[in-house]
Amino acid sequence: MSQEIFFTSDTHFYHKNIIKYCNRPFSTIEEMNETFIENWNTKVRYNDAVYFLGDFAFCAKPKYAEIIQRLRGKIYLILGNHDLKMSRKFLDSQFVWVKDYHELRYKNNKICLFHYPMRTWNKSHFGSYHAFGHIHSKTKGFEPRVGLSGDVGVDSWGYEPVHVDEFIEALNHESK
Repeated sequence: MSQEIFFTSDTHFYHKNIIKYCNRPFSTIEEMNETFIENWNTKVRYNDAVYFLGDFAFCAKPKYAEIIQRLRGKIYLILGNHDLKMSRKFLDSQFVWVKDYHELRYKNNKICLFHYPMRTWNKSHFGSYHAFGHIHSKTKGFEPRVGLSGDVGVDSWGYEPVHVDEFIEALNHESK
C-alpha cells in the first residue's frame, strides 16, 4: 500500500472562540472537534503522511495528546503561532518531527511548507509551490493570489485535509 500525502492546518482543536472568529458552522467545540476528526479519518489512512501547517490545538497537554491519538496517519508539524504555547519537548513527543519550515519533493515538484503565507519562496519563480495556513481563507487560499501558493487550512478545504494532488491541481487551474 503506497503512502498518500495530505496537507492541513488551523484546526484549533478546543479553541472555543475560533468558531466565532472564523464563522465556522458548529454550535460547540465538541461538535467542531468531532467533525474534524471524522473528516480527517475518512480521508487519511494509518500509513499516510499528513503535513500539518500550524495551529493544531488550544488546550492542555492531555487533551492535545488525546486528539493526536485519535487521528490517522503519520503527522508532521510545521509550527504555527498557537503551537508555540506548548513546550517543544511535548510537541516533539507527539509528532514525527516538528519544524518551522520544510521543503517537500513530490513528483518532480518542490513544495515549500510554512505556517504563514509568503510573497516569495525558494524556487517560486521556477514553478515551485507554497502551502501555508494561518489566514483561515474560505476560498482555498487563492485570494490574494501570489504565484503557485495556497491556503491548506481546514476553513479552505471543507474542514478536512487536502490531498497533495488536489492542492497542486487547484493551484495549476487557478493560475491559468
